[in-house]
Amino acid sequence: MFDIKYTLLTTSCTHALEIAMMMLKLKPGDEVITPSFTFVSVANAILRAGGIPVFCDIETNTLTMDVKDFERKISKRTKAVVPVHYGGVSADWIKFLKLLINTV
Repeated sequence: MFDIKYTLLTTSCTHALEIAMMMLKLKPGDEVITPSFTFVSVANAILRAGGIPVFCDIETNTLTMDVKDFERKISKRTKAVVPVHYGGVSADWIKFLKLLINTV
């Protein structure tokens, strides 16, 4: 149906996050940005893989990551972003993508 050769099923989103973080092969000091308003499994998965969670402020109207604070959190040690979308509301990804394209 999707023309995918391999797939991996997990028993929970927690396990999927843990696997995703392990696949990044984080080194000591590597940072992963995530919203401050999230489930503990996100930070635990980052820590389990050897990374440092960096918590980003959220927008009060969407409860998703604030793009201005996100920009302040990006550093040379940033290796990934885990954008938790709360309650079916997504962050403004057009702003995030423009920012990321300009910082790479």
